[in-house]
Amino acid sequence: MQINIYALVSLLAMVLTAMLCSHAWKRRDAPCAMVVVWMAGSMAVWTGAAAIEAMMLTVPLKYIWSVVAYIGTTATPVFFVMMALEYAGKGAALRRRSVILFLWGIPVCTFLMALTNPWHGLLWRDIVLRESVFGIVGVYVRGIWFWLFMAHAYVLVLGAVVILVGCIFVFPAVFRMQPMLLAFSAIFPLLGNFLYIVNPQWTGGFDFAPFLFSASVMLMGYAVLHGRWLDVMPLPPGVLVDHLREGLCVFDHKNRLIGFNPAASKLLGVSASSIGRDGEVVLSDIGDVLSFPLDEREHVCDVKREKHGQILEILRVGIPVAHGRSCWKLLTIREVTSRRKADQERMMLQQELMQARKLDLVGRITGGVAHEFNNRLMSIMGNAQLSYDLALPEQHEIREFQSEILKVGESTATIIRQLLAYARQQPSDPQTVDINQHISDQFSLLEQVVGSGIKLHWFPGQGVPDIVIDPLQLNQVLVQLVLNAKEACEDRGVVTLRTSYEILPSASFGAVSAKDVREPFVCLDITDTGPGIDPSVAVQLFEPFVTTKGLGRGLGLATVYGIATQNGGHVLTDKLSDGTTRFRVLFQAEN
Repeated sequence: MQINIYALVSLLAMVLTAMLCSHAWKRRDAPCAMVVVWMAGSMAVWTGAAAIEAMMLTVPLKYIWSVVAYIGTTATPVFFVMMALEYAGKGAALRRRSVILFLWGIPVCTFLMALTNPWHGLLWRDIVLRESVFGIVGVYVRGIWFWLFMAHAYVLVLGAVVILVGCIFVFPAVFRMQPMLLAFSAIFPLLGNFLYIVNPQWTGGFDFAPFLFSASVMLMGYAVLHGRWLDVMPLPPGVLVDHLREGLCVFDHKNRLIGFNPAASKLLGVSASSIGRDGEVVLSDIGDVLSFPLDEREHVCDVKREKHGQILEILRVGIPVAHGRSCWKLLTIREVTSRRKADQERMMLQQELMQARKLDLVGRITGGVAHEFNNRLMSIMGNAQLSYDLALPEQHEIREFQSEILKVGESTATIIRQLLAYARQQPSDPQTVDINQHISDQFSLLEQVVGSGIKLHWFPGQGVPDIVIDPLQLNQVLVQLVLNAKEACEDRGVVTLRTSYEILPSASFGAVSAKDVREPFVCLDITDTGPGIDPSVAVQLFEPFVTTKGLGRGLGLATVYGIATQNGGHVLTDKLSDGTTRFRVLFQAEN
């Protein structure tokens, strides 16, 4: 074994490349850092094996360590070009089978050639020991495969250098030092290897590529320390646009498509064949969105694609080009279907919540006024009744006026009871009631309410449990609902009553329920063949003194709402497929 300056410097290069490998490993989460780990590792193997090979004195030992060195010799150019591609934001190309085969095909075959060289001599025809200024060196007589491998390696390294040089011109100025130093780091070992191949006598029979790796690693170290390589990495051109979820389309001054990103291709179905085509053809299914003022403002519109069931939000802006003589049109397209539906649902919930709060407030006011009014009415009725009971002749003219006072008083008392029912302050005597049996018992009365021109159908549900409610309040609910249905039918049509026991979807309750409603309810449904309710007044249905018929006092549905909520239930309305409205009064089943 011999120790010479070549071996020592090669060992130094191995230490430096190992340090670079360790540094890159600590920053392995950074872009392209893992490729740098493998590249620096292969360089360390190359320089370390070259140092040991230089110290060996026999052909067999030099052959063994040359084979080991070829692990790094074949892998380093490949990892270098992989690092350049990932650094430039073109790492997606490394996943293509053809690229993988081009990068690794010849290097892998070269290493196998080195292992089996004594059998075929395609890599080295012979190894001759000679004396030089560095001691005994092995001069390798190259075979044909060596030149093929070197051509491939030079193509890879020069290609990586071209990629890095291209980054200098497209990256922001603050990042340009990084690609410049990386490109120069490939020149030193490439130059040393070139001199060795052209005339080994110039280099004393030694390949100075491992030797010059020390300079390469120093440049890479400078890129790390002062250029912040593997720390703050530049964003490769096009990466931001290509990874946007919003679609981007650019049209020229003649409304021809001249560019788009992958998101636009996914949203609109545009492809490379669409380039140069008229925008009206490309965007035929979303209407005319290219006609907008070419000013500095942003123009936003929503477009509904009926065929795809999508809602697209399109932001349009003009881009001045050619010194202001023409203007490109940039469209930013975003699918907002779910967002618009969520916004609509949120607005509906807010309206329902506001309506529930308003009804609660109106109920409190109504209850207070009704109580005060009821107290004074009782005084009026009591005095009227006392005066009526005085011993006056039946034909006395005052008797007629007294009777009229009592009739109006009774009518007013009915209104007060309805107001108290709406305010959930009506006195009640809750009892266990079989709702199916109760409706059957009251069916003849309900038929009288609807009159002769309207048919009343009754379908009792199976397995409907009992409810707890004041029977008089249940009668009020039935009469008011049937009367409301009669007025909707305008004395001709069909009114249908049904009962059921079921769990309704939580969404049915809107803002009425602050949490998921999972318990089953006893449902009293009533439908009619009337024209239905105008959505504009549907939110006011349960307010007192609100009517859509021009008849009555507007207390019927308000009374139903008050009784249902007083007994822990709900009142729901929904529109059926035939356009009619269904009222559903929900009662809690008896535990």
